[in-house]
Amino acid sequence: MGQKIAVAIIHGVGNTPADFADGMIADIRRRFANAGAANEDLVLKPVYWSPVVQGMEDELSRRVRLGGPLGYGALRDFMVSFAGDAIAYQPATRPLGTS
Repeated sequence: MGQKIAVAIIHGVGNTPADFADGMIADIRRRFANAGAANEDLVLKPVYWSPVVQGMEDELSRRVRLGGPLGYGALRDFMVSFAGDAIAYQPATRPLGTS
């Protein structure tokens, strides 16, 4: 047994499915094995944090729609998701989900 290599795979912005890393993990494992390395020396873990902020992003979208019909719905949803994920990286002054 050699030295273990640990890899954390973090998804990007947007509403990401829980299996976002499956294809990447399979590809990395295949390449690792093709290089002649022992598979047990490789530890790959997806970091799936989307559910932490998704509820708050959905609530923001719901509140925006309370004002009445608006254009560019798909673009607006994308921007709420994109900006919400970026904002989530900022230091919080209070726990998530509190007012």
